[in-house]
Amino acid sequence: MITANFAIQYNREVFAVPGPIIMEEYKGNHRLIQDGAKLITCTNDILEEF
Repeated sequence: MITANFAIQYNREVFAVPGPIIMEEYKGNHRLIQDGAKLITCTNDILEEF
């Protein structure tokens, strides 16, 4: 999470996979998406960026 947050601050590409909002394990991913990470749902989402 620390590395991902630095990457967002330095305008680097960061991708995050969302999960169920009730699961604590995905809390970090959801925060990254809120902070500017690109939400991905499949491999094509990543391929389209590059």
